[in-house]
Amino acid sequence: KNCGLPFWLSSIDELKRSAEVIAASTYRSTKDIMTSAIHFIAIGKEKSLLALAKTDRPHLLSRPLSGAEKSTEGNQNGPTPGQRLEKLLEHDFNTAQGRSTAERNAFALMRRR
Repeated sequence: KNCGLPFWLSSIDELKRSAEVIAASTYRSTKDIMTSAIHFIAIGKEKSLLALAKTDRPHLLSRPLSGAEKSTEGNQNGPTPGQRLEKLLEHDFNTAQGRSTAERNAFALMRRR
């Protein structure tokens, strides 16, 4: 009710379209990939999220890069959240190695809490 979503949507496709609109508008308003990531994952749009993560380069928008900066990934503080998410989403989670990677990331996140 707080989101303003009607509970009477009769089609899962309508619900997915609504969720995709919410995910896109969340990203446009916040410019934070991690805020909108849960919406994209919930509706199974991992490829859209990966494409968005590839464009998430806030340090590129702030100023032109010198030759030395262009050769390194991320900025002085390390990779951006979008770059980390991009690296994670590039794994194929249908393989044993991909599932193992996902489990390691999940356990690492749980330890940080």
